[in-house]
Amino acid sequence: MKYITEADLRDLYRTTPFTTYETEPGTRLTPGARQFLGDRGIRVPDESISSKRYGDNGTSETASGGKAADEKTSDETALNEKADGKKKLQNRLKSARALFLETGLQFKEHDVLLAQRIFVMERCLAGLSEEAETCLLPCQACSGIGPDNFSEEMEDCFEITAFHVQSDRGLDLIRLHRLRCLLRELGPYVEQELGDGKKRELHQVINGLSQLICQLFGGNTCQKKE
Repeated sequence: MKYITEADLRDLYRTTPFTTYETEPGTRLTPGARQFLGDRGIRVPDESISSKRYGDNGTSETASGGKAADEKTSDETALNEKADGKKKLQNRLKSARALFLETGLQFKEHDVLLAQRIFVMERCLAGLSEEAETCLLPCQACSGIGPDNFSEEMEDCFEITAFHVQSDRGLDLIRLHRLRCLLRELGPYVEQELGDGKKRELHQVINGLSQLICQLFGGNTCQKKE
């Protein structure tokens, strides 16, 4: 019996959204997968019971034993699903950290201070994986972002377009914007697997990148649109 987990469905849905999901023979949905489909109103028309509730003699004792075994398997699968989801997130965070390190090295060739700030942010991403470690990224307040909202989810200060990337620091802008987009994609997974506290730490890094983007394009003038 193959179990389809929430992570499997989430990856499939992100690639190709669907409104109906048909289980294949020999497969079964985990509780987390059922919840994922139910939350999105996705129908499962052909889902069938993959194990018999009654034995050959049709006794209720056999049915009770089969139900208990199914519940135990479901609980174990749910635990494995949780562990798999956290492991996938850890791997994604490692990839993000590698990109931050690469970007920091690129900046170091012409802007040492900017490179140092990127390296500090990479350390904050590393701290997301450590339950006991808390990252408090320094907030350099501007007119749009300050200590009161530095840990909150915020929209981009302005949309990055061809106009911006053709400026003197255009290549640096797009590098920072790419890092910010990557972290925004990770946001829902961080909240789901690591909790609200770690999500707020991630928002600090995202908002810190937004501030750097504003500084590169507008100098000391905040570019955030009200």
